[in-house]
Amino acid sequence: RWRHASQRNYERLMTHPIGRYTLDIIFSVQAVAIIGLLVLGIMHPASRLSLAHQPYAAILNFASSAVAAGFTIAGVVSFHRPRLYRYHLFAISLLINIFVSDFFDFYQNQFEALPSFIISVVLYLGVRSVIQHERQRSAAAD
Repeated sequence: RWRHASQRNYERLMTHPIGRYTLDIIFSVQAVAIIGLLVLGIMHPASRLSLAHQPYAAILNFASSAVAAGFTIAGVVSFHRPRLYRYHLFAISLLINIFVSDFFDFYQNQFEALPSFIISVVLYLGVRSVIQHERQRSAAAD
């Protein structure tokens, strides 16, 4: 029952003129937020302290966040590609955030990193749902 309701909502969102760009807007905001946090992290005095105490964790956290931002930007910029391809790029970005970036974030900051982790998991679940709906939609069109 919930699945059918989410399918109807997805169809309604994709047929709305602005709805097709909603996910692009969400992931553009995510990419800008990641890049902004990377820049602030480099400039913040606490990051120098973190580099002094845990240099490998800080560098790997920065690198994995940059890679995740790259996948998100690639997904946003590639609007000439099929939506399903772009959603997969977003899913890869979120998985990198969840399993690599958040791991190092937890290592450095412990439970202060929990909100970021929860947001990443919720976004990932949403993207997986969208991928499933897009597959069903393309199968129905064939």
